Amino acid sequence: LAPADIKKEGPIFDVAISLAYLLASGDIQFDSEKIVFLGELSLDGNLRRVNGVLPIVAEAKNSGFTEVFLPKDNAVEAALVSDIKIYGAKNLREIIDHLNIKKINQKTEVNKKEGEMAGKKCKTGYARSKKIGRCIQKQKGIKKPKRHKTLRDYILGR
Repeated sequence: LAPADIKKEGPIFDVAISLAYLLASGDIQFDSEKIVFLGELSLDGNLRRVNGVLPIVAEAKNSGFTEVFLPKDNAVEAALVSDIKIYGAKNLREIIDHLNIKKINQKTEVNKKEGEMAGKKCKTGYARSKKIGRCIQKQKGIKKPKRHKTLRDYILGR
């Protein structure tokens, strides 16, 4: 998205803008220094084909980038450029799952906590599940109210 003084048009930057937002908000974490993101993002999170991928990938390689994430429909065309890794994705979720260091770190921390705390009682008086390591209510009849998902929750799989 830099330099800012050059006008950008079209949907080709949708994926890059979405990932930049999630990265800046702290919802995901990865090193984006040598990676190019291309693609139009539909409202349901799927990636749509874009035009002009071959010259963009060729220039990305010449500029020192090592990886390109783009829609699966563009992956064959982009693969014509050698010595650069091409990742075709069906939706934004696949890119996030592939890149997100924060999710991997959180899983490791949760597994450590589960091992230490399984079977103990929580401060709230609920029993801690041995299987998942979370507090579970003793009374089975109580249901949690459903939370309405936002687009951000949907993309992050919450």
